[in-house]
Amino acid sequence: MVVSYSRDKIQDSKQTLKELETTHNNYMKRQEELDNDMRKCKEEFKEFERQDVKYREDFKHVNQKIKKLEDKVEKDSSKIEALIKEGEESTVLIPKLKDNIPKLQKLLLDEEKVLEEITESSKGEVFSFLYPTIY
Repeated sequence: MVVSYSRDKIQDSKQTLKELETTHNNYMKRQEELDNDMRKCKEEFKEFERQDVKYREDFKHVNQKIKKLEDKVEKDSSKIEALIKEGEESTVLIPKLKDNIPKLQKLLLDEEKVLEEITESSKGEVFSFLYPTIY
């Protein structure tokens, strides 16, 4: 009886051990799956971080370009405004200058007459200076 009881106890223990091993193996498989998933997630996260850094750098670079272009637009706008103002001033000045043309042409003719008179009067003096008469 004691032997029979011991055998039954051993059989029960073996059965319990088998059940525990099966349960343990199932947990080990699940743990292995979770470990594999964790590795995969870590690799994906590393790639995500690399892309994040790259996109942040690209974003920073694009913002710098935008800032430079905005500064250039502002500078060019100022130049355009100055040129438009200069063009408007020139448009106002053109009629005034056209009005002065006849006056200046008359002044030029008067000055040319005076120059011609000076030239004619000095011809005799230059000739006598170049060829003095000896007495």
